[in-house]
Amino acid sequence: MSRDDLLTKNAEIVKMYALEIKEHAPDAIVVVVSNPLDVMTYVVHKYTGFPRERILGMAGILDAARMAHFIYEKLGYGAGQIRATVMGGHGDTMVPLPKFTTVAGVPIDDLLDSEEIGEIVKKTRNGGAQIVNLLGDGSAYYAPAKSTAVIVDAILKDTKQIHSCAMMLDGEYGYDSIVSGVPVTIGAGGGEQIIEMTLKQLQKTRFKNSVASVKEMVDILYANGFFDDLK
Repeated sequence: MSRDDLLTKNAEIVKMYALEIKEHAPDAIVVVVSNPLDVMTYVVHKYTGFPRERILGMAGILDAARMAHFIYEKLGYGAGQIRATVMGGHGDTMVPLPKFTTVAGVPIDDLLDSEEIGEIVKKTRNGGAQIVNLLGDGSAYYAPAKSTAVIVDAILKDTKQIHSCAMMLDGEYGYDSIVSGVPVTIGAGGGEQIIEMTLKQLQKTRFKNSVASVKEMVDILYANGFFDDLK
């Protein structure tokens, strides 16, 4: 199924577990992995009522890892030294950020031309679909599991590392009351601080489109009465 097809079915399941977590683990930090990722993170936020820093959606770490892999494929060197950055929704509207992507501190703009970078960005957006097509049935799980472990490790060890995670925005980047992937400092308190980067105009436009895509799916749930029991 497409991520949109999963919307209502997964929202009901995530809602059930959110209510269970609220009752039985009221001090928990929740890491959301289910798709559509940003919308499911929104659902958890609404049904647990937890502070936003205790609800993190796992997406940007996965997408950044895929981008780093494609950069390595293109360059043929720099394994383990590539730091890729991705913002926005998890899926077709993600916003890879070449401006903030480096190899051993060297911007990829200095290593690859714009056409090559564009190819990498396209492959990053389609990475999940590529894996599903190769599997034929089921979905990707190795990279999501590793990415989730990275978040859990940062929380347990209070590392204060910066990773891109889906969080409820409260004025950051000009958006309120919607979830999207942004750079976050992760520590013992969960997503302790959202980092606001200076984006180019095209990146701002793509991020706006990504946020709008998430809002469209949230609005579908509202229109279908999904959140009526919160009134």
